[in-house]
Amino acid sequence: MVAGSLIGIVLLAALLLGAMRSNMLEDRKLAARFAVESAWGVLAAFEKRAVAGELTQEEARKQAIATLRTLRYNGEDYFWINDFGPRMVMHPTKPELEGKDLSGSKDPNGKHLFVEFVAVAKANGAGFVDYMWPRPGADAPVDKVSYVRAFEPWGWIIGSGIYVDDVNAVLLRQAAWVALIVLVVAAVIGIPGVRLGRSIAARLRDAGVHARAISDGVLDRSIVAGNRDEIGHLLMSLEQMRIDLKERTERDQAVAAENLRIRTALDFVNRNVRIANADGDVIYANATMMKTLIDIEGDVRTSVPQFSVARILGSNIAMLCNNPAFVRKSEPHGTGQRSELVIGQRTFEVITTPIPGESGQRIGIVAEWTERTQEISVEREVEDMIAAAVSGDFTHRIKVDDKAGFFKTLAVSMNELVAVVASGLEDTARVLNAISRGVLTEKIERDYAGTFGQLKNDTNTTVDKLQEVIGRIRDSTEAINTAAREIAAGNSDLSSRTEEQAGSLEETASSMEELNATVKQNAESALKANELGRQSNEAVMRGAETVKRVVLTMSDIQDSSRKIADIIGVIDSIAFQTNILALNAAVEAARAGEQGRGFAVVASEVRTLAQRSAQAAKEIKGLIADSVERVDGGAKLVAEAGATMEQVVDSFR
Repeated sequence: MVAGSLIGIVLLAALLLGAMRSNMLEDRKLAARFAVESAWGVLAAFEKRAVAGELTQEEARKQAIATLRTLRYNGEDYFWINDFGPRMVMHPTKPELEGKDLSGSKDPNGKHLFVEFVAVAKANGAGFVDYMWPRPGADAPVDKVSYVRAFEPWGWIIGSGIYVDDVNAVLLRQAAWVALIVLVVAAVIGIPGVRLGRSIAARLRDAGVHARAISDGVLDRSIVAGNRDEIGHLLMSLEQMRIDLKERTERDQAVAAENLRIRTALDFVNRNVRIANADGDVIYANATMMKTLIDIEGDVRTSVPQFSVARILGSNIAMLCNNPAFVRKSEPHGTGQRSELVIGQRTFEVITTPIPGESGQRIGIVAEWTERTQEISVEREVEDMIAAAVSGDFTHRIKVDDKAGFFKTLAVSMNELVAVVASGLEDTARVLNAISRGVLTEKIERDYAGTFGQLKNDTNTTVDKLQEVIGRIRDSTEAINTAAREIAAGNSDLSSRTEEQAGSLEETASSMEELNATVKQNAESALKANELGRQSNEAVMRGAETVKRVVLTMSDIQDSSRKIADIIGVIDSIAFQTNILALNAAVEAARAGEQGRGFAVVASEVRTLAQRSAQAAKEIKGLIADSVERVDGGAKLVAEAGATMEQVVDSFR
């Protein structure tokens, strides 16, 4: 009975070890499945680029093979590719198999493993296959479980497996511990145990049945403990283990399914996504992220020689995201961080967000890499074009052929903006240049909207106004020329009259001299009156006649002097009006700007001439006034002489 009890305990331990092995294998198989799904996403990403025209189908296949050849996880686990032949497409540890027909390949147990891979892929699209295969660098086959999935677009089957011989080693260590425990129990039980064993053998057999069911994965059968003795506690423990295993399995399956959906979805996202654990070690990178890392691998190695995309899973992210050689700026962003990485010729914006656990602690970090290379290139091109425009160069344009989407629309819009500005300024400059050359027939003919439309209207209106002003200036100039000619004629007439006046003054002076001679002669004649009676009387009569004529002449001279003074007043008025016209002409010329400069010179000369004429008229007026004053004095003297002569005549009579 004791032996039976011990055997039951051993069987129970064996069943528990079997359940443990089953769970460990499930974990390994789940890891292999996740790895293959990620690698399948890499193939899908390259195939998508080929469909989009970025690569040829041949280039896409070659790059996909090169990428998967170097990928590793768990240190030494790898991926291989075969077709539905089956023929080996790529095997990283046994490249001698590539291109060979594998339909006859068997493991030591006689299983045609590659034929099995094809059968599973055709039947279900994906699945697990057990077989034996040597580890990398070894020749002896060991137990292995692989997960394969068909990639229909290229007729490939991608697979990866995990070796399970280490699982058996772990179980052997556990079995040794169980054996030791059994020996201890056997020593303790002894003879009392024989008696007790008989009573519990049946219940132990029941416990063994339940344990075997649990090891087989049957977790939906409840276990009734019965009595609350040791066997009852054992059965209750088995029941609790069954419940825990069932909940754990269901939870793990749900998490695995959810993780699989998330991973598959992320692999088809066109954005770069990677996930790290709380220590910063990368545990996942989607297909787009893997492609980006492959593209920048060479540039990263210039600063981090040990960097390898093949070993990115498990590597710490600090080599990239905290490396001063790449980080240009970093700032808080929500609960995470926003950084800018410059790697080679490419610029990335990296936004990291912590992943909180159930209790709020950080259990990981998710990062999204957004490439801003083209955006920054466009920003620089826009800055260069604006700087050139500010300095007056409107010939710069942004390249359009190498851009797409928003950036292409932005480039086209900026080019159109600068073209419109350049066209508007060119038309305006052309019209202003024509105006500076005195050509007032140029106008802006092209259609513009907004401010440039207003500029066009204002420029054309300015040309029309200038034409009108220049016309008025031309009319004013002709009037000034006419006035100048009239002033010249007036000055000529004034000069002639002045000469005549000078002649009259000379005649007046001569007459005065004759008058003085006559007076002297009269005085002499008066002394000789007695001797020259009749001659004196006749002489006096002639003198009286002469004095009358002198009086009349002096009166005429007075009238002429007054008329000359009036003429000088008219000339002075004409000079004043001419000066006013010259001032108006100068004002109009100033309004005309550069085109009125010639007219301003003419107006200035006319004004100077008018001022000189006014000054000359003033001086002549002064001379005439003095002459008139002297003539008035002479006229008074002649009048007195005439009165005296009349008295003399009366006395002679």
